[in-house]
Amino acid sequence: MIKEWVMLMNKFSIIIPVYNSEKTIKRCLNSLTSQTYKNFEVLLIDDGSTDNSFCLLKEYEIDSRFIAIHQKNSGPSNARNKGLDNSSGDIICFIDSDDYVSENYLEELNNKFNENNADLVFFSYNKFNDNGIVSTHAYLKFDNNYFKNINELSNKDMFGYTWIKAIKRNVIGDTRFDNSLSLFEDEVFICNISKPSLIMNYIDKPIYNYYVDNYNSLIRKTYNDYYLKCEKVYNAWKNMLKQQDYMDEFLKRKANGLTKNCIYYGLERNVDYLSFYKELSNCSFFKESNIEDKLINAIRNNDVFTIELKYYKYKIKNKIATLLKK
Repeated sequence: MIKEWVMLMNKFSIIIPVYNSEKTIKRCLNSLTSQTYKNFEVLLIDDGSTDNSFCLLKEYEIDSRFIAIHQKNSGPSNARNKGLDNSSGDIICFIDSDDYVSENYLEELNNKFNENNADLVFFSYNKFNDNGIVSTHAYLKFDNNYFKNINELSNKDMFGYTWIKAIKRNVIGDTRFDNSLSLFEDEVFICNISKPSLIMNYIDKPIYNYYVDNYNSLIRKTYNDYYLKCEKVYNAWKNMLKQQDYMDEFLKRKANGLTKNCIYYGLERNVDYLSFYKELSNCSFFKESNIEDKLINAIRNNDVFTIELKYYKYKIKNKIATLLKK
């Protein structure tokens, strides 16, 4: 009986990287103080904030479950690693500082972990902005096929995000986020801890609320080496899927998706597109893609004239479309 009680009362470690979040952090933390499930700790990693964030975090330490840690600004990967190194829970959750969770967030997670002794539990979520909830996102039902599940998650672009799941500590082990990555670091991390033997479960109700900042989404940072970040993602998937039956089929789709993203990135972002596409042509995912497209074929053949023609044609078309909307 005692053994069963201990199993039911998993301790959760909630890791929240914080950077200049004084406007949203109270909403996030208040959603944790009101949890119906009480066995948890919250590691608040202030990543060199220049606003009042750290002072706000310290206020919550009146509750001994909340631990505020300050470090020099070094990015979300390092902040999450600091949280992992200082956590003590059986199950790890990651929450973004501008998001918040339902009051039964931990209770629902605990029940699902105990339902089938799961290693990872995913859940549905709401998207919201300053005007309120704008949409609800849910997955299909999970089954016992691990690769079918991750394929569906990947198709919905939600496999890699850390906040969309909770993970047992023993699954993570000594694995940490890649500090050299400032984009896609979460997807690489999840690939690195995933394996077919893991038991997955799913909560078919929105227990997490994801904030959509429409203004900041328009001025997001441009990465001149975006293709290298995609290469790391591709290699992480390749390593995770090695020797699995449908590895080739899945990786081909992944290569095609990453290639399309990079082509669009070169057209839309302020990068040296000729240099960008030249480096892209050396990436393994680009070489593995089988998309037939005039611009992609020109990149494969180093046909600079066609690349420039397609680039300026795209820009002119978009400029005309913009003018027509006015």
